[in-house]
Amino acid sequence: MMNKGKNGGLEALRGYYPENVFFFFQEIVSIPHISGHEKKLADYIEKVAMEHGLYCEQDEYHNVFVRKKPAPGCENMPALLLQGHLDMVGEKTADSSHDFLKDPLQLVVREGFLSAENTTLGADDGIAVAMMLAVLTDSSLRHGPLECLFTVDEESGMTGAKHFDYTKIQAERVINLDSEEEGTCIVSCAGGADITYRFAYEKACSPYKCARIKVTGLAGGHSGADIHLSRGNANRILARFLYQQYQKMPFNLVSFDGGDKHNVITGESCAVITCADFEKLKREAACLKKQIAGELSEEDASFTIRLDSIGAKEQVLSYRQTHRVLLCMFMAPEGVLSLGKEPQMNLVDVSSNLGVVHTKENEIVLAYLMRFNTASKYHEWLARYQSIASLLDAEIEETGFYDCWERAENSQLEKIYIREYEKLYHGQKPRIAGMHAGVECGFIKKGLGEKAELISIGPNLYDIHTVKERLDLFSVGRTYDLLLKILAAE
Repeated sequence: MMNKGKNGGLEALRGYYPENVFFFFQEIVSIPHISGHEKKLADYIEKVAMEHGLYCEQDEYHNVFVRKKPAPGCENMPALLLQGHLDMVGEKTADSSHDFLKDPLQLVVREGFLSAENTTLGADDGIAVAMMLAVLTDSSLRHGPLECLFTVDEESGMTGAKHFDYTKIQAERVINLDSEEEGTCIVSCAGGADITYRFAYEKACSPYKCARIKVTGLAGGHSGADIHLSRGNANRILARFLYQQYQKMPFNLVSFDGGDKHNVITGESCAVITCADFEKLKREAACLKKQIAGELSEEDASFTIRLDSIGAKEQVLSYRQTHRVLLCMFMAPEGVLSLGKEPQMNLVDVSSNLGVVHTKENEIVLAYLMRFNTASKYHEWLARYQSIASLLDAEIEETGFYDCWERAENSQLEKIYIREYEKLYHGQKPRIAGMHAGVECGFIKKGLGEKAELISIGPNLYDIHTVKERLDLFSVGRTYDLLLKILAAE
């Protein structure tokens, strides 16, 4: 059964529970709000809050902070903060004419799931925003002092959470509503930083023709959530092949390019090198392809290495810099670097992803994204990267640092979540987990201090950031009921 919405989906969700949550979600999808363009949605939230007599302010970044007084008899309950982000990722099918700056989303309900016509749905994190608005506008609910923080630009830089003035917040208990798996309570997340090497392009000449070498067919994936799945990194595989060949017969690198996002496991990479014996190089590539194919997961079954002979290039990289660039990619830590201290959480603790390699006119750039769930380990691994740069005479810079959120010991909020979950789900136990990816909780924890207790929850949401994104409608109802139970808990 399919139910298709009109005018942004204003009919698609009629009759689904909880009606007030889906009413606000319908309002949200009618207002364009991709990253960097959240002001209209921020203004809408401010308008709703003021219509209901709530304290509300919008800062210069368009974060919105709302405060609601406790229900009668709940004045002495601990203050609680709900948090979600306003922005969504805007992706659409190749044949879609949708304009994310102007057009409302068109909702589709099919067999209990909500999606959008030919675009992302934005339930990440629109469903959180809808839940928060439903709580703020319902005067019948039991809860203590309540605060809500709606942040901006989570998807492209966490700008809102990074720059919010946390002295405004009274609560020391925080529920982030940006998780995507019902029954899972996230209690920690990774921090991260970009580590970038820059090698000067020392120019040389070569009489040899060149070979173009392409690594393709890899599944790729998210450099945090998928880093433990043994998926191949095309940059790393190509560097491995080239470094091995350089040990047998030195050549000049002309260019190396792979990936365009630091947080994506690169699925395709290409290099051009000088080549004195093309047939021998093809045989070596075929041998390595067979070897690496046996190391990869089934998701990388389409992996291949392709070689093409091309003409000579007027300008190549010197032998010395070729060796340094390849040695750096071969030596620098990459992939899963260490595991967490809590085996039951099965969590990667430190990882690194060579997400981008790019050849420019005057330099070759290697961009790694390092993630860490234990803050003390970050500087140890950073020192290793810096040591490699020193040995190879490369420039290195660390940018985009954001702190991790470490699990709070003896968290009362976590205990309340577990207790209320087991009541609502008839004794079933929830999954307590960490996340090897960055969420806004890292900034919130830092802003509120060591006493703060945070958890992250949410309904079932699938294929986020893609046109296949879909939300489990019945999971929303159960998650909202659980949220209300937690709010009312003493």
